[in-house]
Amino acid sequence: MFDLGGLNELVIALGALVVAVVLFLLWRMGLLTRKTLPMVLGALAAVVGLGAWRMSKREKLRKEIERKEGELRQREAKLEQAKERTEISEKQLEEGKKQLEREREEHAREMLKIDSENEQEKARVDDLATEEVFEEFRRAFGS
Repeated sequence: MFDLGGLNELVIALGALVVAVVLFLLWRMGLLTRKTLPMVLGALAAVVGLGAWRMSKREKLRKEIERKEGELRQREAKLEQAKERTEISEKQLEEGKKQLEREREEHAREMLKIDSENEQEKARVDDLATEEVFEEFRRAFGS
């Protein structure tokens, strides 16, 4: 939504902290009912928990993509060696590369969906062409 560089999480955390402090002060002054504070703090904890889960999932997928890219490079090297030894044909080599590229696209698309804010954006990610997926992925994650 807004590009604050790496400050998005910090701004959200500080905002949640300010809300919690204001609510606590209002509760201590007797302006809120007894059950309001725990409910609001529980909701804030849920929001923070969901954010942490989302970041964790994004990091897992990023590591998975890095691992797959490493495998891709290794497989390409092996395929090139096998090609040199004439053990496989050029067609099989291209099929192997296409399969790996499809897996890479699938992971990039999944990461973009996780980062999506709403269903419309997720649908837009589903409709992107392969090149557009990678361009959007590079723009969003800087790789």
